[in-house]
Amino acid sequence: MGKTKQFIRQNAVNREGKTVIYTRYSHKDVSIDFSTKEMIEPKYWDAKGQQVRRSFKGALSLNNYLQKCKMEIDEFRLKLQTQGIEPTVDAIRNAFKKTEIPESKKIEHKHMLDYWPEFLDNKIKVGRVSAGSVRQYRATLTTLKDFEEFAGIKLEFDKIDNNFYDHFTFYLYDHLENNPNTVGNRIKQLKVFLGWALDKELTTNLKFKKFKKPNCESFSVALSIEQLDKIYHLDLSSDKRIAETRDLFMIGCSSGFRFSDFKEIKLANIKGDFLTKFVNKTREQIRIPLNDYSRGIIEKYPNGLPKASHTFNKDLKVIAKKAGLTELIEITKRPGNKIVKEYVEFWTKVSSHCARRTFASQSLDRGLLITDIMKITLHKDTKTFLKYVKNSEPRLKDVVTKAWSFTNGNTNEEAINQSE
Repeated sequence: MGKTKQFIRQNAVNREGKTVIYTRYSHKDVSIDFSTKEMIEPKYWDAKGQQVRRSFKGALSLNNYLQKCKMEIDEFRLKLQTQGIEPTVDAIRNAFKKTEIPESKKIEHKHMLDYWPEFLDNKIKVGRVSAGSVRQYRATLTTLKDFEEFAGIKLEFDKIDNNFYDHFTFYLYDHLENNPNTVGNRIKQLKVFLGWALDKELTTNLKFKKFKKPNCESFSVALSIEQLDKIYHLDLSSDKRIAETRDLFMIGCSSGFRFSDFKEIKLANIKGDFLTKFVNKTREQIRIPLNDYSRGIIEKYPNGLPKASHTFNKDLKVIAKKAGLTELIEITKRPGNKIVKEYVEFWTKVSSHCARRTFASQSLDRGLLITDIMKITLHKDTKTFLKYVKNSEPRLKDVVTKAWSFTNGNTNEEAINQSE
């Protein structure tokens, strides 16, 4: 019976103090050593466990590779035995040479980020991410690779700890000047990747579970009833593409659909007085009642709604400007840990996502219950939903004026009389 083991030669170190890791196959007192092509300082080698010590940076990935080298030789032995051939050293040597990969094609053991494409491919195949999310995951991979270059390191699973978190978030905030939401997205996606690696038994490191995802409320706008009507009734008959963009946007404003959903609405999605659709992000089916706005748009296109232009958001800004939405608004940006205030005209901040926020805000202003609105927008909790709501100033004025008027309570004189 043949045996395999892995070892190093303590006295055979190079100028850098490193020595080759070997896999030895023995059969009837005859042995042959196969180089793994990996080198290590002797102090990091655990002779008893035949593996790299955990204190070595990248130990988990390297040990996985070494185990694979050992298993390859064991597979040769078992295959020979199955064929009735004695697994001598010469037989193993010949079998190994037949399958040996040319030096130019050999692949070194993987570092942490080498697994990212496999992770993303898995998420795409099981259909749990949208095209937009795929782009974000790829952007996060690029950011992590840039961080490796910035820090002069190779990321390894067993080195993902609080020190890494502090260094990486510092890089995002101070070097890239990312805002808290961008930093939060990078951390969130990294944690998803590390969770996948944990399930695949690529790592046993659980420290990433304590990483906090920073966030702040991002600036966004929602149209008031007056602004919505200005855009809805705007004469755009001279420009078909612009008019179609406005009409699709109105469908979003009056339904609460995301852009990825309202741009795909077909005749088959219109069932009597309802818009019905499987939502792309959550894969849930929703039935949204038609109203005067959405019904008016749909009646303009008896053969089906138009397709969204690739310049949709750019066209929306043109429309909003034509509609006279030029009032100045204050916006706050957070590049890195800084706070920068700017004043811009309202139309510059109108985008496709403004439609969903407009629906949520106006539904509340028009008297719908929060629970009913959330059934349409498919929000699971009130905290997340309220991020979409932008209370209109006229509504706030009416509510606050009424609440703090003398007629709403007792005047000072009445209060004094009652106390007597």
